Amino acid sequence: MTATSYAPLALFLTMPSTAEPRPATVSLPCDKLLPALLQARALLDEAQGSLICLTAAGITGAQGKASEHPGMIWLMDSRQALKLKQHPHARLYLHTEPTSAAEIDSIPLAAAGKAAGKMLEYHIPAHQGFAALRQLCHSLAARDLPPAPLAGGRTGANVSDHTDDYADVYTHNCADKPAFDMPPDDATGSSICFSGQYWFCEPGDRRQVQLRLHGQSIEDEIPGQTVHTLTLTQGSALLPPRPIARYWLEYSAESAAELATQLHRDTGERTALNTWHRHNTLLPQGTGCRAVVVADTMAALEAELDGLIRHIETRPTVWLQTPGGSCYCPANQGCRPGELAFIYPGVGTAWAGMYQGLHLYFPELFEVNKSLPLAEMLQAEMLQADTLQSTGPQANRTSQNQSLPLAQQAVAGVGQSWLLSQILCREFGLAPDMALGYSMGEISMWASLGIWQSPESLIRPTLESALFSHELSGPLRAVQALWQPPSYDAGASGTQPTPDWGCYLLRASYDSVQQQIETLFGKTCRVYVPVRHFDSCILAGDTRQVQAVIDALGCTAIPSPLVTAMHTPAAWLLHQSMRAFYQLNTQSPRLLRHCLFFSASQPQAINPALSSLHLAPQDLSQYIADSIADTLCQPLNLPMLINRAIHQGARLFVEVGADRQLTSLLANQQLSWQPVKTIACNSKGAMPIRSLRKCIAALRTLGVNIRAPLAVHARTLSAPGEGVRSHISTSGAAPQETQYVSSR
Repeated sequence: MTATSYAPLALFLTMPSTAEPRPATVSLPCDKLLPALLQARALLDEAQGSLICLTAAGITGAQGKASEHPGMIWLMDSRQALKLKQHPHARLYLHTEPTSAAEIDSIPLAAAGKAAGKMLEYHIPAHQGFAALRQLCHSLAARDLPPAPLAGGRTGANVSDHTDDYADVYTHNCADKPAFDMPPDDATGSSICFSGQYWFCEPGDRRQVQLRLHGQSIEDEIPGQTVHTLTLTQGSALLPPRPIARYWLEYSAESAAELATQLHRDTGERTALNTWHRHNTLLPQGTGCRAVVVADTMAALEAELDGLIRHIETRPTVWLQTPGGSCYCPANQGCRPGELAFIYPGVGTAWAGMYQGLHLYFPELFEVNKSLPLAEMLQAEMLQADTLQSTGPQANRTSQNQSLPLAQQAVAGVGQSWLLSQILCREFGLAPDMALGYSMGEISMWASLGIWQSPESLIRPTLESALFSHELSGPLRAVQALWQPPSYDAGASGTQPTPDWGCYLLRASYDSVQQQIETLFGKTCRVYVPVRHFDSCILAGDTRQVQAVIDALGCTAIPSPLVTAMHTPAAWLLHQSMRAFYQLNTQSPRLLRHCLFFSASQPQAINPALSSLHLAPQDLSQYIADSIADTLCQPLNLPMLINRAIHQGARLFVEVGADRQLTSLLANQQLSWQPVKTIACNSKGAMPIRSLRKCIAALRTLGVNIRAPLAVHARTLSAPGEGVRSHISTSGAAPQETQYVSSR
C-alpha cells in the first residue's frame, strides 16, 4: 500500500503566543500516537486557527497553565504558524498508511524540503511513540544529535552531513528495547536527554529525522508487523541555553578575615541558600580579597564553602582554585585593565570531545555561525569517531585522539581556538589586551580574533596541500631535500626513502642540549632544537644523532606523537610557499579590535586597529603572511615570546585552545615580573563546560570584567557597609523552566 503525505504540522514545546487561539479538545490513549496525530490533522484542516495540545494522556485544550506540563507538544498548521510569524521547534510530515518494512524505503522524502540534510532514522515500538516524538523535538531544537538508546541498541555514526563517508541513514533497531530510556530531569520528571554531540549540518541544509513506529495500525485490526513513518525536520526555534552552574556566589572584602566571615555566615544559612532567586552583580573592583563559589548541588556548595574557609584561615596570602572550580584571590593579586593576554596553543593538542556539549550552553553562537563549515573547522568526523557510543556529555571523557596527521591536527586546533574565542568574547564579553601564539598558534590568533575576513577558506587548502602532508610531515620531502647532495632531484622525491626522523621532548635546558649537539657532531649535525621552553625543549632530527644526544645528557626524553620538521632548517626551503599560503584578505582596520598582537618572529608587536600605523589591508595581509612563514621556519623561543608580552604589561594569560599545554608549561616558571597567572579554558579528559566554568570563575575572582555568568542562583556579596547589590539576570534559564527562544 502506498504511503500518503499530509500538510506538515508545526510542533512547539511550549504554547505559542497566538493572537486568538481556538483550542480543540480530543481525548485519546497515549499509546495511539498515530491516530491522535491524524485526528489533530483533521481538526486543523477544519479550522486552521486551531491550536492543539498533545500530552501523554491524550490531546487537551489550551487552558490555564497547561503549557507548563512537561509532557506536552503543541500543534499548529504549518501554514498558519508562518502566517502568525510563530517559530516552531520542529515540523512534522505525516505518512499515514501502514507500510511494510520492505516497502518503507519507497516513501518519498522530498516533502521534508529540498534543503533537507541527510536522514537519521529510528525504529521505535508504537507504544513509545509519544516519548520518542518529544525527545526528537527537543534534539532538533537543541541541534543535538539524538541520544543512542541504552540497553544495547545499535549505535550509528555521528553524521557529519557534508561528507559521504557515512551512510545516509543513521539507524537504531530497538523495537524490542526501551528506546530513550533516559534519567528523568530532577525538577520536572521529564525523560528528555541530550547526547552532547552537536548535530552538524551542511550550510544551507536542515536537520531531519525519520521515526518509524512498529506494531500499530490505524484501526488496530491489521495483523502482523506494520510500520508507520513520521518525518521531522528542524524548526526555526532553539532551546534556551543551559546554565553553566546552578549556584554562583561572588564575594569581596577588604581583608581575608572579613571574607572568611561572609563565607561562615552563608555556611550556616542553608535555608537562605535554597530560596535564592537568580541575581547577579559585577564583582566590585579594587585591591581587596575576592572569592567565587560555584556548585551544581547544595551538598557541593556547602563543601566548596567549607574548603575555601579552611584555606583562607590558614593560607590567606595564597591563590586557590578548588577542583570544583571555586576560587580565592588574596588582596593585590587581581588583574587590572590592560593586563589580559590570550595565548593560543600549537598543533597537536586537539582531542576527541574537546567541544562536546558546548552547543547546549551557547546555542545562539552555533546558530549564528551555521553558514560556516563547522564540521570541517573542528574535524568532527575524525575527532568524534571515539565518542560515537556516548549517550551524554560525560561519556568517553578520556578517549585519546588517534594521532591525526599534521594537517587534520592543524585544522582542528585552529577550529577549537576559534570556537573558544567566540565563547569568551561574544558570550562573556572578554576583550583581550594582547594576543600571542605558540608555533601554529599564531595562525589561531589571527583566525580567531577577527583579523582575517574568511579564515575558514584555509581549511580545504590545509587538508590538501603537500606542505603539511608530504613536505613537513609524512615522507618529509623537505628534509630529504635538505639532506640530499646538490644533484638531488625534487621531482623524483617520491622514490627517495623517508628520512629516519625522531622527535622528543627533553627535560633539559636549551643551552645544555645545544652544547652537547655541537660537541658530538659539529658541522655534520643533522639534529636540531626546533622549540625552546623554560626548563625543557624539543629535539628533532636524524634518529641516531637524536638518541646519541639523549644518551649523552642522560635526561628524560618523551617521544612526540606528531612528527614534523617545522622550526628546522628544512622548513626554510618552503618559506616562499608558506608566505603565499597564508596571505589572506584582512578586515578593514576600522573594524578590528584594539589588541596588541605578538609574533614570535617579529621584534615588535602590532595593533592593527591603530590608525597611526597607516597599514592598508593589503599591507597588513602581507605582514601577517610574512610573520607566520618566519615563525614556522625559524626555531621557536617561547621564553622570549612570553617575556616580551610581560614587558608590555601582560599579567594574566588565558590559554584559548584545546587542552592546557601552555598552562602547564608556564605554571611553575619564574617569569620576569610576578605575579603572573595562567588559566586554561579546556582540559583533555574533562567535560568542556566544566573546564570553561573554572576559567570564568577564575577570571571573575581576579576582577576581570565579564558579562553575567549563566547561573540559576547567583549572588554577590560586597564589603561590609556596601550591602548586597543585585538585579534580575536574563542570561540563562533554570533546568526546570520551559523557556524557548527563536533562532535568528
